[in-house]
Amino acid sequence: MVERSDRIVLSSEAARRDLQKFAPDQISKARVLRFCALRPNIDSHDLLDLNATYGIEGAFFYIPNQFWAHKNHLTAIRALARIANEHPRVTIVCSGALSDYRNPDHMGNLQLELAKLGLETRFRLLGLIPYSNIAQLMLQSEAVINPSRFEGWSTTVEEAKALGVPMLLSDIDVHREQCPDGEAEFFDPLNDVALAELMAARLRSPRPQMEAADHELAAKRHTARSQAFAHEFARIVNELRGEHAA
Repeated sequence: MVERSDRIVLSSEAARRDLQKFAPDQISKARVLRFCALRPNIDSHDLLDLNATYGIEGAFFYIPNQFWAHKNHLTAIRALARIANEHPRVTIVCSGALSDYRNPDHMGNLQLELAKLGLETRFRLLGLIPYSNIAQLMLQSEAVINPSRFEGWSTTVEEAKALGVPMLLSDIDVHREQCPDGEAEFFDPLNDVALAELMAARLRSPRPQMEAADHELAAKRHTARSQAFAHEFARIVNELRGEHAA
């Protein structure tokens, strides 16, 4: 497909560098198109009752990732264990499919780790949830965590950016590319101590409720990113049209 295509559209410069390694002869066809998530239509003054819906009480961090091995929930589990005694009520809440078709033992291994660390009730597994509730959990969390060891262009990061919520992200190239303006704090994805320190710092200074101005600023920035996406998509298409017309 790479050889036969006229253009190869990639979601990040990080992906372009990967393509350069795998198919250097085709790299001239590559164009980067950074997508934006749709911004949820949500009323910040009418938030979902998370206790009634999911039994979530108190401070929590949110991981909206599928339970695939490379998503690296293990680092988050071990980070939670490190702060569990100092913060006995804090939880990590996770949504996403509870299986990895490439690694059938992965979920069982995570559950064994949770049992060993005594975190079965502190690391909440919601499974698949309504899409609209993802934004609700993001808005009410202390921060969104993405500990992934590999991403293309993370949809969950784009969703969190669209809402203006804080993020703790694994320090991988694509996450740095997605958050160049201080939208996130970063940690080595294999260093649970570093993530635990970021979580503890968040809990020492609880997140204030977002004001209308915060939502407005996040929406304005999201609109600008969406327009940039649209213009770049049109540019790529028109470039190709021009070549074929010639």
